[in-house]
Amino acid sequence: MTKALSPHNDAYLDDILRAAYILVEDLAKGTWKIRGRGKKDKYGPNQIIAKAYVPYIGQDLRYYALAMTKTKNKSDPLPRKIFVTEKNNFNSCNYNGELIPEKTCSEIQPYYCDRGRFIPKATVCGCPEGYLPQGDECVFDEIGQYEVLPLIINGSKSRKLDVLFLADKYEGNEAKFEDDVNIAIDTLFGGEIPAYADNYSKFNIYMMADNPNLNCQPSGTRGLTCDIPLVQRFLNYHNIDKAIVLVNDFENRGSAFDPIVGVASSLSKYAPAHEFTHLLNIRDEYGYLGQYTGPPPDPNYSRNCSPSLESCENLEFEFPGQVQCWAGCVYSNWYRMVPNSLMGCSSDGEIREECRTLSPISDKLVREELNKYE
Repeated sequence: MTKALSPHNDAYLDDILRAAYILVEDLAKGTWKIRGRGKKDKYGPNQIIAKAYVPYIGQDLRYYALAMTKTKNKSDPLPRKIFVTEKNNFNSCNYNGELIPEKTCSEIQPYYCDRGRFIPKATVCGCPEGYLPQGDECVFDEIGQYEVLPLIINGSKSRKLDVLFLADKYEGNEAKFEDDVNIAIDTLFGGEIPAYADNYSKFNIYMMADNPNLNCQPSGTRGLTCDIPLVQRFLNYHNIDKAIVLVNDFENRGSAFDPIVGVASSLSKYAPAHEFTHLLNIRDEYGYLGQYTGPPPDPNYSRNCSPSLESCENLEFEFPGQVQCWAGCVYSNWYRMVPNSLMGCSSDGEIREECRTLSPISDKLVREELNKYE
């Protein structure tokens, strides 16, 4: 559940009140003018009853501090809400004794100087760490409560392909989750899949230490679906590109929906690599759909599949001696380059040796994708 920014300790409120009393003293001296309810007034000494909007350091500048003194005028017993500006000058705001120029942000997000007063404006000033914009307000983001551990760091996030492992249904089995993550990492970079092993330095790998409820469930015959918006929020919060969700349930299921992979831990150790490769725009190299009868496909869709036998055979010019052309590559009448590959074999159990690496064309395409990173 989200909650608005608010102070949480007595010391903060004491400081707010102290600032309010100082403000009242200045008002009493006649050095400040006040604006309230469409009227401009000037209060004399001992005539102040004010609920002052105090631009003070704290988590929530919207908190009003009640500052009251004895009053000679008993006809107005209730505090009035007023906004204080220095000599009625709307060119700046008073922030902890310093004047902040009009139309600029305070050091305390999301507050913005507008006509001599601070207003929340998250759309311009942003939100502090741990909070999310909700209109112009900032609300607490529970996503920040979950700890993310760096496992492999090869450089700046802006230059690397950042991958986050998350757990679903591992409550009480955290050690197993760590083991499953390590197996997946070893499979990707241990050498059996050269396209990944050769590009190890282009990855940063992270693991979420906690077990958020990602609500992964079976989908279709062999698929998985998880709470994609929630996973995306984790990625956005930590500025990470892709996610691999390992699910400690639902045998023989896996799915990929860029930028998120969901894989049942009961699958082969090659399953996370298979599903992750889909995130690099590589298709399954087996036929699970019927005949393709539409217009010529977008080359970006059929990148590792050939829509005709002729186009498959033409790969011989680029991959001499490696082209065999087998029917079945997404569609039953499209062709894959080799009979078995990481993207073309069943992931049930321990798969055959020839199914543990990428086909030559997929190897090339994965390398091209990874060349976008440093």
